[in-house]
Amino acid sequence: MGYEQFLQSMVFGPDWSHGPWWQKFWASIGKVIDSQNLLMETAYRVRNPGGAVALGYSDALDRQGDDRMLPRGGTDPTVSDESNATYAARLKNAWLTWGQDPDDGAGAGSVLGILRQLKIAGFPVEMSGPPYWTDGCFLVNHVGKIYILLSGGVLDPVGTPSVCINRKSLDGTVSGTLTGWTLDARDQFYSKWMLVFLEDVASLTNVECPARSRLNGICKRWKSGSAQYCGAAIVPSTAIVWGYPYTTEWGQADLNWGTNGARFIDPE
Repeated sequence: MGYEQFLQSMVFGPDWSHGPWWQKFWASIGKVIDSQNLLMETAYRVRNPGGAVALGYSDALDRQGDDRMLPRGGTDPTVSDESNATYAARLKNAWLTWGQDPDDGAGAGSVLGILRQLKIAGFPVEMSGPPYWTDGCFLVNHVGKIYILLSGGVLDPVGTPSVCINRKSLDGTVSGTLTGWTLDARDQFYSKWMLVFLEDVASLTNVECPARSRLNGICKRWKSGSAQYCGAAIVPSTAIVWGYPYTTEWGQADLNWGTNGARFIDPE
C-alpha cells in the first residue's frame, strides 16, 4: 500500500490517533510522501534514453542531451523537432559520437564530425550530387582542402588545386598564386577553416539569432582544439559572386553587384 493508506491504517500509531480529524491529517501527509516517491521512481525509470522514451518523457531526454552535450536535432536550425526515438538512439551512442568512430573516423575534432552535427541541427550540408555547386556546403581550410558531405553522410574530399588558387600573403610578399583561401597571412597554415553554404539558409543572418548561435556553437565545440573557425559564407546557386562559380567572368551579363543574396556569418 502507499503511505496515504498506511498512515490511516490501524497498524500505524495508537488508536487515539485515528479519529476523523487525525485521519484527514494522515491522508494529507501520506499524499505528499506518495507523490514524492512517485517522482523519485519516475526519475529512476527515465534516467536513461530507453526509459525516457518508454514513458514518453521528452524533457528527460533533453536533460540527458544537455549532460552529453548533444542537443536535440531539427529539420531546421531554428527548431528542435527530432523524434524521441531517433534522439534516444543518438544519446545511447554518445561516447562513440564524441570519440573516433572505428569505421569512418568521425568524432570531435574531425571534418566528418562537424558536418554530421550541422546536418543533425538542420543545416543544409549534404550535397545531392554533381554538379557540386547547387546545394549543400563546402568545408574549406586555409590551404585549399575542400570537403563535402555526400547524400547518406559520406565524407568526400573534392576539388582540384587549380579551382582554388587565390590565396595570398597579406603582407604582400606572395600575391594570388598559392592554393587555398586567404584566411591568414601565413603561407602554410592548415588549421584555419570556414564553411560555404551553396543554398540559402533563410534563418541564418549575421545578427544575434538562434541559427547563428547554433552554427557557431557546433563549429567551436566540434572543431579540433588547435583549429580556428573563421566563419561561414552563404552563396546560393542563384547568387553569383566574383570567383564563384569559378567560370564567372567580369562583366558577365545579368550580374547585379551587391544584390545577389550572398552574405557572410561572423564566427562570434
